[in-house]
Amino acid sequence: MLARPERRAEAGLRRTTIRAAIAAIALAAAAKILTLNLADHAVRTRNPMLLQALAPVSPHSAALAAEAMLTAGDTPSAERLARAALQETPYSAAALRTFGLSLEAQGRPETATAAMAHAGGLGWRDTPTQLWLMDAFVRQGDYEAALERADALARRRQHLPEMRAVLLGAALDPAARPALIARLQQQPNWRGLFFDSVQQLPPERYGAFTQFLADFAAKGGRPAPWEMTPLTNVMFKQGRYAEAKALWRSYAAGRAVERGNLLLDGGFTVAALEVAGQGRPFEWTFPQPSGSETALEGEDRTLRIASNGNIRLEMARQTAVLAPGRYTLSYDVAAGPGTRIEGYSWQLTCVPSYAAIYPDPPITRQLNGATRVSQSFTVPAAGCGAQQLQLLLRSGAGRAVDLRFDNVALRAGAAA
Repeated sequence: MLARPERRAEAGLRRTTIRAAIAAIALAAAAKILTLNLADHAVRTRNPMLLQALAPVSPHSAALAAEAMLTAGDTPSAERLARAALQETPYSAAALRTFGLSLEAQGRPETATAAMAHAGGLGWRDTPTQLWLMDAFVRQGDYEAALERADALARRRQHLPEMRAVLLGAALDPAARPALIARLQQQPNWRGLFFDSVQQLPPERYGAFTQFLADFAAKGGRPAPWEMTPLTNVMFKQGRYAEAKALWRSYAAGRAVERGNLLLDGGFTVAALEVAGQGRPFEWTFPQPSGSETALEGEDRTLRIASNGNIRLEMARQTAVLAPGRYTLSYDVAAGPGTRIEGYSWQLTCVPSYAAIYPDPPITRQLNGATRVSQSFTVPAAGCGAQQLQLLLRSGAGRAVDLRFDNVALRAGAAA
């Protein structure tokens, strides 16, 4: 047994050793915290020198330093730093991407592709990697894989101009078309973006896009009316009236196409008042101006327009594409309770000249509860490639106008 003074000396030595150990741990912790703080500062400021200095102790710093070296063109250093980052964090998509790009820049494409593919699987939100892979798959002719990447980017609204070009290019390429159609049938959130992008097409590519539409329809993917609108509208603005109308009607099956009627939906069976349904020239558009009322009423869907003011308003319109010659506009009209059949007119205007077309005096005959009105007119040969038909309301003298219209038709030939 140790004497009391020796025991006290041993206890003191233990306390000194423990305190030294605690001090060493505290010092190491402080150094670690300082290193982490410096690393955080380096990451936030992207200081290349500091990132490289901290690369051995901070994988994130190493990854960012690798990116900096790659940007600077020092691909061997970029590869080395990316390897260092991957040794600590092997599932870092950013480090793998930098590693793959550095290998590609050094002429090692096979290894680079493998690294980039692995990075793409780890980080679907790593936009540069997805763009690289998409381009690589397009070059390889693997359109299904390329569109898988394009789909991931377009769903996140990333690089939309590039995505528009890629998706449109797939529609025009017969080899890529099946993969695009399969994606569109899944109703992705970029479907509207794709159809809207056709406005960027040069006119000579309309034929290829029309073939895409035919292939799409053959797979059961008939475009919705609002999806057809951008293409038909841009064709219309370019003066390709007959082509635009033919394309529209070819996809208007089930949308009240009546044999012999050169207007669509003369009975208002599929017409809609909502704003989303406006802007399609070959269907009914209802401006719904203030001071008036527009409604589609009853099972038979008649158009009702009404106003109490002293005003002149456009209530409905549709565009026709008629060759030069004689035609007849006909319709049924009835007045609401306590009102008369008055205060309206149908107006025809040439496009693009905006010259008025003046119809002959109306021919009327009474039906059961309505009046059938027919008016013949002549479409001139010049400046009248299309014709805008407008229903105008002209109430005056404080009298109310309350009218209902049905069976509106444009037919070839003069009224009998």
